Amino acid sequence: KLLRFQVRINLVCVRWWWLPSGPRGALSMGFKTCFSTRVALSAAVSALSVGLRSAAATVPSLDPGSYTEPDDAEYWGDGSGAEPPFREERLKSADISREGFDSRIMDGKVFVVEDVGQDWPMAKWDCDFFRSDPVFRQAEMNQQYAAGGGAPFVGFQSSWLESPKSSGASDKDAPQVAPFYWGIKDVQYPDAHRSKTWKRAMLKKVQEHVRLPKFMNSANLRSFNT
Repeated sequence: KLLRFQVRINLVCVRWWWLPSGPRGALSMGFKTCFSTRVALSAAVSALSVGLRSAAATVPSLDPGSYTEPDDAEYWGDGSGAEPPFREERLKSADISREGFDSRIMDGKVFVVEDVGQDWPMAKWDCDFFRSDPVFRQAEMNQQYAAGGGAPFVGFQSSWLESPKSSGASDKDAPQVAPFYWGIKDVQYPDAHRSKTWKRAMLKKVQEHVRLPKFMNSANLRSFNT
């Protein structure tokens, strides 16, 4: 019973976090309440396990009736349209602070930072670069999101540009040509769908040529390097 109760408390906390009911202050307060609830519950379990009955090990009550859920336009878009497809918020790197980025991420907001990567060392890499680079030129990629499903792996040096494949998208504004995908990050995982031509040296070279955006906390660097 104690285990089931803890699961229920955690689900309430996730709902509060995912569906913020107001400004940052309210969201932060919700997180703190969630944390306090879990600490108090853990204390209660510990006390019972050793036969203690302590009045201090109590669980504060939560009021789901106080939660409010934003409408779709407010949550998914920039608030300018009431009907889908919603227009996402678009920003430039210079217009977003670390606090602003963290706030949007924690609130689960949809947004695009359009110029990320323009100052990266890899910014000028093009198809000819991958064909000629001594590390990358032996790698293979495959076409995905095609109308008839995926395609076999093809090398960077092959004539893949001359064989476009339809995406099968019915929306005229959607991409009509299926993209080629080089999932080099999957070289780390033995159970991933990957080509035998992929090498860890290729992934390492990619990692060495990206940079953590200034608006992101340095703790995110680990995700860039794994």
